[in-house]
Amino acid sequence: MKFNEMPYQRLAVEEIEKKGLTILESLNSATDYVLAKQAFVDWQTLLASVATQSTLAAVRHEIDTLDEFYDKEQAYWDEVTPELEKTIQKFTLALLSNKFR
Repeated sequence: MKFNEMPYQRLAVEEIEKKGLTILESLNSATDYVLAKQAFVDWQTLLASVATQSTLAAVRHEIDTLDEFYDKEQAYWDEVTPELEKTIQKFTLALLSNKFR
């Protein structure tokens, strides 16, 4: 798929955090390595989705800084990224202290 064919969709920070906390709960309640590993894989999938969409917005904004749509999307990601970092840090700390690490 070519870059210009990649679809962009704004991800709601509330949904990302909700999914992240659900995955965090799965990690914390994992009773064996298989469940802990699945939580980690789910987490990586969620982060990849977020990274893809935020990168698409950033690159398209840089290509044309006069495009109002991507200007607003870049502003959105600039605002929500610090909030998402809180959830990322919670997961990282839980992963580091997990007995199946």
